[in-house]
Amino acid sequence: MHRYFEVRALVKDESLRIKDIVKQTGYDKGHVSRLRKASRIDKLIADAVAAEREACAKVLFDYAERDDLSDSDESLLKHLFELIRARGQA
Repeated sequence: MHRYFEVRALVKDESLRIKDIVKQTGYDKGHVSRLRKASRIDKLIADAVAAEREACAKVLFDYAERDDLSDSDESLLKHLFELIRARGQA
């Protein structure tokens, strides 16, 4: 299992060729290729989630700038900002 984690770490490094990872680890070329593809998909998903979180925070921030907010609105906004911040740290 230790070698699997080593391969997972290596496929994240885009400067390494699949051929070199196969040579270094002894893993099957097809398996390394699938792990590289999965790593790229994981990064795309993480980037999309981060962009969505930033967009939500911007909308909430813009809404918070309004002068006609009630106390309950302000409380809800504060809670939502805390949730977004916590989600970003997870």
